[in-house]
Amino acid sequence: MKKLMKCLLFGIPISALLYFSIQCYFELHGGTPWGKHSYQLEVENYLATTYPNLKTQIESVNYSFIEMRYTAHVSTTNELNFYVEEGYRGIWDNYPQALWAEEATKICTAFLSIHRTNAKCDVGLDGSGGINDIPNPIPNYEEVQEQLYSSLEVNVRFNIKLAGTETDYIEILELKKLLEAAKISQQISFLYDDVAFFDISTQIDTIQELQKKAFKRLTPSGYSTTRKHKPNP
Repeated sequence: MKKLMKCLLFGIPISALLYFSIQCYFELHGGTPWGKHSYQLEVENYLATTYPNLKTQIESVNYSFIEMRYTAHVSTTNELNFYVEEGYRGIWDNYPQALWAEEATKICTAFLSIHRTNAKCDVGLDGSGGINDIPNPIPNYEEVQEQLYSSLEVNVRFNIKLAGTETDYIEILELKKLLEAAKISQQISFLYDDVAFFDISTQIDTIQELQKKAFKRLTPSGYSTTRKHKPNP
């Protein structure tokens, strides 16, 4: 009996510590297999109930150790990507927001193609865009455009390097004014292969002000926040 008690006294804490260590390891690396499986089943049921006519595929399920919640990345048959995650009000998704961002991207791209053939537009929307209670059916982009104006982010991408001439800067300022007139977003960025101009606000109207916003690209996915791009004379 004493041996049994010793085994229990030492075995239970060790087992608990081992379980806790395994749990922490998996959570630090995207979630436990059983947690992912359970959440995937929950998301599948949620999607089937919320969007019964929408064909979707769960691409991945990950756990955020910092936010302490699971997120499922989902795609549709027409290659629209959105996510489903745990929120303070339960599970929610950004499918309507993804639809609106896609429609805004099409409008922006068509608008840009008239003025610049080698520029592409990418409109992003982070979170709910301030619209939490979405009616059914989902309203189209034109119906919520005014509400999304301060939340959408427009990225104009050029698959070229910036020459840095005065003509280039004038063109950026002109495109900025045209996009502002389109009323898609008040947050507009211009991205070149080597330089980026982030969040060009309405207050920036001169070449000198624009040059101060230039960040030199260091890697394919990042920009320096210290080394400014110097224009060619």
